[in-house]
Amino acid sequence: MKKFIIFTLLLLGTFQSYAQFSYSIKAGWSWPNIHKGEMPGHEVSSTFTLGAAVDYQLNAYLGLQSGINYKRIEEKGISIPSASTVPYPEEELKFHASILEIPLLLSANIKPEAQKWKFIWYAGPYIDIPIEKEGNYETFYGIMAAAQLEILSHYFVRGEYQWALKSDFDYIEDRRINMLSVTLGYRF
Repeated sequence: MKKFIIFTLLLLGTFQSYAQFSYSIKAGWSWPNIHKGEMPGHEVSSTFTLGAAVDYQLNAYLGLQSGINYKRIEEKGISIPSASTVPYPEEELKFHASILEIPLLLSANIKPEAQKWKFIWYAGPYIDIPIEKEGNYETFYGIMAAAQLEILSHYFVRGEYQWALKSDFDYIEDRRINMLSVTLGYRF
């Protein structure tokens, strides 16, 4: 039993020497793009994004990141009447959703020993959960890839791209929202 306890303590001590937690906040802008299932006359507005993240550094090169991001999607379009409603005029439709996004990303540090700057790649799945919505938005998920340039070990610029794997609307099965985001942030 003593050998097991000593082995466990040594193992935890080894992981603890490599493992480091850090926290970050970010704010920026997102450009959503509806892929497939697009309705005529439909447009999606660019919008702001806010987020907070927790990084867990496994070793000098690899880590995990998760957090929560807030995004808002706004779109408007024209309802095209069917043959049975021809006498009625087209109407303008507006949809919006406030979304909480939860990613789980693997990170790879390109230059971990640098003091002034480092470059980090991220990739992994995410899930988007609508918390306030007008329209038929549903929870959807996909794959996210990001590149981050960290300057002076606290400040960073980050670009993200998301590929949705599930439709965000309940009655349009092949509709996907892919999104490009650029954010500025601070790591604590």
